[in-house]
Amino acid sequence: MTFRDKSTKLTSADYIKNEKYIILSYASGELKVLSISSENIIRHFGSTPPPVDHVGYLNNGHLLITARNGIIDVWDTQKCILLKKLNTGTDTITYIDYRSRDENIAFHTPANGMQSINIETGKIRALGQNNAINMNSEITSPDGKFYLTYGMSRYLSKIESGTGNWSKRRRYAGHSKRITCASYSPDGKYALTGSNDKTIIMWNLALGFATKTFLGHDLPVTSVGFSPSQQFIVSGSRDTTTRIWDAKSGKEIVKLISDKSGEWIVATPDGYYNCSPEGSSLLIWVFPNSMEGYSYEQFESAFKRPEVIRDRLSGNSKSGRPAPEIRQPPSIEIFKPGSLVET
Repeated sequence: MTFRDKSTKLTSADYIKNEKYIILSYASGELKVLSISSENIIRHFGSTPPPVDHVGYLNNGHLLITARNGIIDVWDTQKCILLKKLNTGTDTITYIDYRSRDENIAFHTPANGMQSINIETGKIRALGQNNAINMNSEITSPDGKFYLTYGMSRYLSKIESGTGNWSKRRRYAGHSKRITCASYSPDGKYALTGSNDKTIIMWNLALGFATKTFLGHDLPVTSVGFSPSQQFIVSGSRDTTTRIWDAKSGKEIVKLISDKSGEWIVATPDGYYNCSPEGSSLLIWVFPNSMEGYSYEQFESAFKRPEVIRDRLSGNSKSGRPAPEIRQPPSIEIFKPGSLVET
């Protein structure tokens, strides 16, 4: 079989569903599902948002900041809605300072060094040139006595500040692939690491072991952080989602997705969601053993429950449980002109 598609550059092709279909990935971010038997495209998914590069909390946990491709999203963590979309005027942000206590967010870009952007007005102000900054492989503990290094392997190392004595370092092993990001807890007792193995691990730094592993991302994890209360952790990934997790149970609470137009959706693992006016188009329902995809709008009456999301982010994990049962909507097949059959 030869399939030709000149619409855009094809980047990968993989078999799915017992080799009955091929999923095609394009440079534009589009996905297409090709039926081998009919040699026709049976599903076409539009371009996806870019990967999440940075995540973190501001203002004592009331705001959540996510960044990708130079765009900073500001989320309200209590209502779990997107408040602002800020354009930094660059494609690459190398560092965001989450210690800000006012209405400005400090960030670093390779071209312009340290800058700040006002959350309300979007106005950018230069803070000084520092193009050599590297915040991607070393973080300092809150008390300044230790630092963690990572990024070259699947190991995390803890070293005493000021000594540079690697012979006394403590090494933490648990990931199967390279560590991509790390973060200290506010009290300095724990650390988070994200990895190319798609997992997040919480470490007890004093005892030297992993206390929790967070599973759910579909692609490598790019950024991790604790909430100021340490009740939640937040992560970003190349799968384009930001996720908030319960730090104690290790379970995912919600995933957040936004696109460049400003549309957004927040969804729980059991299907409850809230979204902007057109945000429900960003995710689809897929039932087991089916190639059919369904928009979230078809389940709006039962599952668009922003109050459930607010309750769970307030610590009430029982809100909305058990979730309503859902049935796969009927589909229409055309066997011959003028004949419609519901299945």
